[in-house]
Amino acid sequence: MEIIAHRGLALNEVENTLPSFKHALENGADAIELDVHESKDGNVIVFHDFDLRRLFQLDKLTYELSWEELKRLKFPGKDYGIPLLEDVFRQINSKFDASRNTNRSHLVGFYAYGAYVLPKCLDVHTNTFY
Repeated sequence: MEIIAHRGLALNEVENTLPSFKHALENGADAIELDVHESKDGNVIVFHDFDLRRLFQLDKLTYELSWEELKRLKFPGKDYGIPLLEDVFRQINSKFDASRNTNRSHLVGFYAYGAYVLPKCLDVHTNTFY
């Protein structure tokens, strides 16, 4: 049986973040699921919601802000914020390469909010599926 970590493992960390994905991999996840959006300036960000209300109490949509604006946001009580998809893949690659003794490629499942984001996701990394 394979374990797929939905938005990472967010017991003590915020969902869809580098710490939640790291925690999932360290605890035996075979794959992760994540959500992606595009920022105002075309960067692929990893975030579930269309807006920033629930996690940042900010009345803005994700695509209304540039990556420069988004990366300044920190989750309440945390020293990190929304990651770029490329940063997630970088972390996953290093974690799987270091800890997995397998011939299988790791898997990342993602939900893209808008078909226009899919080609960008596939450009970011070749080991993705949808």
